[in-house]
Amino acid sequence: MKPRLKKLRLYPLDTIDANANRNGNRKYPLILTNVELQSSMIVLNPSIDEVQQLMHELINYVLNIFHGIRKWGEVRIIDSKLIHNYPMHDFSELLPTNDDLELHKLYDDGEENSWQIQQVKTYYNTIANNKELIKLYQNIGNFFIENSLRFEKELEEYYEFRDLWEINKINQAKKFILSNPEYAAIRSIFADFDDTRDSIKRISDSKYVEPFQYLTDKFKSSLFDEIRQLELIFAKYIRIHYRMKFISINDFLKKNEPRLNRQLRDLDDVRFVINTLDTLKENFVLIDHTIDPLE
Repeated sequence: MKPRLKKLRLYPLDTIDANANRNGNRKYPLILTNVELQSSMIVLNPSIDEVQQLMHELINYVLNIFHGIRKWGEVRIIDSKLIHNYPMHDFSELLPTNDDLELHKLYDDGEENSWQIQQVKTYYNTIANNKELIKLYQNIGNFFIENSLRFEKELEEYYEFRDLWEINKINQAKKFILSNPEYAAIRSIFADFDDTRDSIKRISDSKYVEPFQYLTDKFKSSLFDEIRQLELIFAKYIRIHYRMKFISINDFLKKNEPRLNRQLRDLDDVRFVINTLDTLKENFVLIDHTIDPLE
């Protein structure tokens, strides 16, 4: 038996070769769209409506090709170049009702040349009026209408990060500073920022929602920008807060330095210096806790 016939017997057309590459069974998305953060809303770009419009334009574009395909036996005397050079309509001019193709033919009537217009019948209306095609056109519109809520619902999981763009970052930073945070509290808040950044990194780069594939690179980039802005605002107000504390400590030390350098002439001078030392002792813990974060 010839090898080719043997192969056909072993692997008929309705079976799958066990050694065949399984990657052929992988699902590929029909449409790629980006998940983006726009005006505090998570949206798709292109949007569902834009995709629906593009799908209709694609069908219209394919249909418009048949304007350049003449019916068999139509206007044989006309040069075929005139048909092939028929201009393609813009999307705004698609689906015209007339299936005739106007061709300008140059005739030689002896003394002078004259242009005459002849109509060429094309297959456009035959294809455009096909019931299956009309049904497909309608089904595409119905599909997007019926599934629009499902497409939008797939975006809900990303709203767990909504605090990043909805909160007033400046007010949050001021509120944190008014609590007079300890050094441990400052480290804790920035550790929370790092945890949020790690959560953003764990967002999948893409999500398959038949027939779409949602790409999240732009959305993740927006979230990283938001968390970075939050860090910078908190850092700014913390710096201002501790700068004011540093100035206060500096003024306090400058105020008490002359008292410590006072000459001791009698017991009153001794009592005065001792009182100054007591004042420094009372403020030592506050000064020590303030200098540690500054360092």
